[in-house]
Amino acid sequence: MIKERLYSPKDAAEILGVCTLTIKRWDKDGKINTLRTPNGRRRIAQSELNRLLNIDESHEEISDKDTIEIYARVSSHEQKVKGDLDR
Repeated sequence: MIKERLYSPKDAAEILGVCTLTIKRWDKDGKINTLRTPNGRRRIAQSELNRLLNIDESHEEISDKDTIEIYARVSSHEQKVKGDLDR
């Protein structure tokens, strides 16, 4: 039996780019399938996240390594004149 990774609503919301209240509302409206722990906590299965993200099940699991970070800044007119931006 293969065990599937389960995510907390907070982690699932971060992966899906929504807030945790949206996860709760989707659960209530039946738009997302959640599992409940014995203590009543919601857990969202990897396959459910894949479904919502339209990811083929044959692809790898979502991981923190899939995150891309971009750095950008605004340069001053002086830097442009000095040629700093060309370099």
